[in-house]
Amino acid sequence: MNGTRATPLARATFAALVVASFLAFFYAQELKHRDPLLNGWSRADVRFPRPGSRFAHFHVRATVSGPLSASIVAARDGRTVDVVRVVVRRYRRHELVWDGRTGAGAPAAPGAYRVTVRVDGASAPVSLSGLTLTLEAAP
Repeated sequence: MNGTRATPLARATFAALVVASFLAFFYAQELKHRDPLLNGWSRADVRFPRPGSRFAHFHVRATVSGPLSASIVAARDGRTVDVVRVVVRRYRRHELVWDGRTGAGAPAAPGAYRVTVRVDGASAPVSLSGLTLTLEAAP
């Protein structure tokens, strides 16, 4: 009886377990570093109006689907000036547009505005901030 040699079935089982362990490790690393539910802005500062466009265009990519609201907040006093609402689809880049007007339709005052985006389609609300819009002249 030779107890020191492994059978071909035992070797194949061991190899399969080693490969499965490596795959599980790399999958766990991918999950750990996966993109958040909302990815960053296309750029951090948008100045408008510009020649050829009187609107502020900014983009966000969502990894969830659902209603998205972008609050435009005056940097000087923290007051919400307008809210842009769209429905986003998973893994798509979405363009958001602000016309430089308040929710009531009046022109917003020139100055800096912060944007906070919130998606309610996730199991818990997700938000993203960090974008500054600079309105250089009234629309």
